[in-house]
Amino acid sequence: FFQGSQKAIFEESCVVWDVYESNRNLISDSILSEKASEINKILQMPSPYSNIRRLPELNKEFNLRFDEILDDERGIVENDIKNDLNDVLARLTSDELKNKFENEVNSKFSRLKEKLYSQKNIAIIKGITTESRNLREGFIKNIDNFVVVTPPKPGTSPDPQPKPKEVSVDIKKITSSSRVKIESEAEIDDLLNRIKAKLKEELQDNDIVNLEL
Repeated sequence: FFQGSQKAIFEESCVVWDVYESNRNLISDSILSEKASEINKILQMPSPYSNIRRLPELNKEFNLRFDEILDDERGIVENDIKNDLNDVLARLTSDELKNKFENEVNSKFSRLKEKLYSQKNIAIIKGITTESRNLREGFIKNIDNFVVVTPPKPGTSPDPQPKPKEVSVDIKKITSSSRVKIESEAEIDDLLNRIKAKLKEELQDNDIVNLEL
């Protein structure tokens, strides 16, 4: 066993189980849990030799299902990265700003997307949304500061268009939780009214309100 191909199969299953263990609290998928449980039963056997032949198919079934789950998680985060990138690029309204920031902006967001697709840990994948948001806010701050301290070139006039006032509102701060239990239509109406009231309040003093989910 320890010299043959069964060793490689066994070790692959150990890796599969480690992947499941590191993600199990973030996954509620009965099919994935069932496959992982079957794999672990074989791994824990004192003499698993006759059952090693079952592991390649179990590994394959687990990986296919897990990849489907990862694709769903990555799709949500990729949209967040795309929106944050577009927000920053929209601030580059002159050739001077593009020359100063565009390459760095594209490079850092590109690396973030590469990180997204290299990860198999769902907690890290979800956390990339926060990284992207921080990257966006950092770039916007640097761009705004650059515009303030950079005098217009000779023969040109300052940009007459004022920068829009922008604020971000985290929906979790409105609901006081990342999960809301709904048991009636009245509770739906109450939740929507609270969100609506907060957004209207912020719009009184700002031009743009970003609702963060």
